[in-house]
Amino acid sequence: MGQYIDRLLAKANVKLAKEYQVGSIVIPKIENIREIIQTEVQFRAEEKIPGCTEKQKEYAKQYRFITGAMAD
Repeated sequence: MGQYIDRLLAKANVKLAKEYQVGSIVIPKIENIREIIQTEVQFRAEEKIPGCTEKQKEYAKQYRFITGAMAD
């Protein structure tokens, strides 16, 4: 399944590159995307609700659900 999605994304990127006649394609590394998202969500929770870890966890859970960032 992962390889199939990778190929679909690659095909879409090449199509866009051809459409806009670009000279090169730059793709960011997303090896640790889950950790990056988790860190950002946790930072937002701590910033919004300082000092209360239970409320921070609830905020983070709701934020991930609303944005579709990742499932728990």
